Amino acid sequence: MSNSPSLSPLRLTEWTSCGGCAAKWGATLLADLVSDFPASLDPALLVGLAPFDDAAVYQVTNDVA
Repeated sequence: MSNSPSLSPLRLTEWTSCGGCAAKWGATLLADLVSDFPASLDPALLVGLAPFDDAAVYQVTNDVA
């Protein structure tokens, strides 16, 4: 016999009001969010927060980034 409390199912749809592209944060809000992050000095980071981009690109080897 278990004494653990009964848990109701978690419904992820109850945690959001929209999905897909409508759920993305705008560029201005994201820029404000990351503005306090220190700039990376790692030369292997080819694309990062400056200029602000959708993704980062990191040089893993001479042939792979």
